Amino acid sequence: MRPSLLFILLALITPAAHAWNKPGHMVIGAIAYQVLQKEDPESLPRIMAVLKAHPSYTSHWGKKIADLPEEEKDAAIFMLAGRWADDIRNIKEFDRPTWHYINIPYKPVGEPETLETAPALPVNILTAIRAKAGRPTHLRLAEELMAAFQRQGEAMSKREQTIKMAEANKAFSHFAW
Repeated sequence: MRPSLLFILLALITPAAHAWNKPGHMVIGAIAYQVLQKEDPESLPRIMAVLKAHPSYTSHWGKKIADLPEEEKDAAIFMLAGRWADDIRNIKEFDRPTWHYINIPYKPVGEPETLETAPALPVNILTAIRAKAGRPTHLRLAEELMAAFQRQGEAMSKREQTIKMAEANKAFSHFAW
């Protein structure tokens, strides 16, 4: 069998890759827990308090970790929190597909001037982090992510303002200009 035919055959029968999804995000949660446990153990109780205050803790996570040994419960909560966005995806009241990524305009060098790129959204998690100058980036990122997790912070307030403006503009959408 020719190599190109074999490659095409394998490409056709290989299942689609679905990026990280739940298992990958759980691995990231486990890694984050291990790194924090090793490098900043005094922050873990504060983070655990935030995670235990999350509505999903009482409705889902607490039940899933109930039978685990006590020493494994905190890591398991990190893992479940890591996949939270996947768990709520496709629930209409929570589904925000563009929150999972940031579109950053990219135009390779040498491309013609006629190639247009869409501008990045004016406010996203990165712009909110940049606004908190004076502290190390990883701390600013952690603070903004924790604030967003609690539906607070600069990125969330800008998001709410944008949604309100869009809702107000919807009332005029039926007019033909």
